[in-house]
Amino acid sequence: MAIRFTSRERASKQADSFKRQHELWRQAYAHAEALGVVHPNVEELLFDLTFVDPVNLGTYSPRRYSFYPSAKAFFGIACPRTLCLQGGFHLEEIVTRLLGAGKKRASGQLDCAGHLEPVDSEPRPCGLHMIYRIEVRYAGKT
Repeated sequence: MAIRFTSRERASKQADSFKRQHELWRQAYAHAEALGVVHPNVEELLFDLTFVDPVNLGTYSPRRYSFYPSAKAFFGIACPRTLCLQGGFHLEEIVTRLLGAGKKRASGQLDCAGHLEPVDSEPRPCGLHMIYRIEVRYAGKT
């Protein structure tokens, strides 16, 4: 069994990567318009998300998000894995298709395309699955 020690350089580079990733998500959120501006006919969007780890590295709590007209129309969900880089789940295209078709529900699965950067080994694909269910309540409809 080989034990590898991490250099300070690699640990510092990893920390910088996480900071850069966080800043990119923050900027994307900051530049998003309000849901009521982008989709004025939507009264509420509800996301129910569950995460499945095919390699059992961790357990992740389900999430539920409600978006109202004043909320930012930003539909990116960061990967809940602590060591995942360049991952996450982007639901913008799914929401756009759902609303463009005037439908009330969508569901499916997305896989995180990020990679894990453990401190003591080489990067490997994240592969976390997110199962989503999206419901829409349109203005003036019940």
